[in-house]
Amino acid sequence: MKNLPSVLLIDDETGFQEAFTESLKAESKKKLFQLELASSGKQGLAIINKNNKQGRKTFAFIDIILPDLQGDKLIEEVDRENNNTKGILISAHKSDLELKQITNKYDWLIDSISKPLNKDKLKNAVNSFIGNSDLSTFNYASLDQGTAEFLLQETKEIKSLMKRTVEGIIETGERLQRVKQRLQHGEFMTWVENEIKCHYSTALHFMRVWETFGEQKEQIADVGINVSVLYLLSAPSMPEQLRTEIVEMAKAGNPVSFAEAKRLKKEYTARESNDSLAEKQESITTIDVTANSESAQLKTSQLKSSEKQQIVGIIPKAKPEPKFWNLGKHLLYCGSAQDPEFRDILPETVSLNVGFPDSQFWSKEFLFTVDAKSTLIFHSVFQDLDLVTLRNIIKNSIELCTESEDKIVFSFLPYPEMLVLADNLKCQCFVAESDFKRCQDVVIFWKSLHNQS
Repeated sequence: MKNLPSVLLIDDETGFQEAFTESLKAESKKKLFQLELASSGKQGLAIINKNNKQGRKTFAFIDIILPDLQGDKLIEEVDRENNNTKGILISAHKSDLELKQITNKYDWLIDSISKPLNKDKLKNAVNSFIGNSDLSTFNYASLDQGTAEFLLQETKEIKSLMKRTVEGIIETGERLQRVKQRLQHGEFMTWVENEIKCHYSTALHFMRVWETFGEQKEQIADVGINVSVLYLLSAPSMPEQLRTEIVEMAKAGNPVSFAEAKRLKKEYTARESNDSLAEKQESITTIDVTANSESAQLKTSQLKSSEKQQIVGIIPKAKPEPKFWNLGKHLLYCGSAQDPEFRDILPETVSLNVGFPDSQFWSKEFLFTVDAKSTLIFHSVFQDLDLVTLRNIIKNSIELCTESEDKIVFSFLPYPEMLVLADNLKCQCFVAESDFKRCQDVVIFWKSLHNQS
């Protein structure tokens, strides 16, 4: 046992220690590592120091709240020059974002886990540390040796890159794209979620950033662009001219915040729409084809005598835009949640109602048109949340309030990823989104996710 790597839990909660030990029971029997427990910060630090002196690797799971020496203080005490120690931060009280902010300060802290214990994430983390492919949930055995070796190497490199900032994200996107090209349809998503330990929509963000900024990596890496802003700039709906303007502002030493970038995009889109409408109204004059013959002739005569007007033709009635889309088992409706067309297709009750009202539609009655076991409402302040935080809130709510095959209603959908979250948790969604452009973005996102044209 002396030379085996140590998997160390530093946590004073007896129930969590038991769950942790039970989760790794089968793996412990394989004698691939030594499982050690510490009930206080000082006891855990002593074990880490002892292992360091013996040249043993330690994989420490460190709780934030500990008796005698708090987790954050313990972290500061650990010798960060010693490569024999890696760690994962665990907590029942801090948010995922707060945990990430701590782990990002230390190279030897590789991840964080929120309580209650996620057994699959625990096993995958231990597997990654000890380098044993038998514990992996991704089936490397089904691949040829060259592809398997390639994926294992890319897994290691991508995890390292994801700790870096803009330049790392761009390179991560490039590597993800290379991996995707090597795998069969459906395998890439499984590999991302089990090996890279991130949501598939996050991987798509990385790949979009690379596709958008790959050739500018050196120029934008150090200009202070926030990661959330980088994702927004890479979205297909971001106007090219505005993207260029925001990047140039950052290069000039005036990077914009995420909220400011969203405001600029909203204003730019509205201005572009108004300009387009005004241009059409100035340049085109139509004939009322429903008028009687005499009236139509009179109008034609009047138009011919005017030098300022020009008849460009009879414009047929525009083809109506679709109002419903079937996205797998989900239904997307372009319109208000109050519209009878939408309400008619809803089940009598749903497990969860999620609403994202704008300044016009703030009332609960407007958003929630069907009885639900639970409701979740985000007022306009949701725009100040970064996508990762918002996704975690939605994911936790779905996990808490629903079971597989349950129904969810979304009133407005600010990000297409929200639909994917529910789909991954096996729920069926009914989405009312009044913005046709946003509906198109959802459809495009869904099709790209399932390789549909």
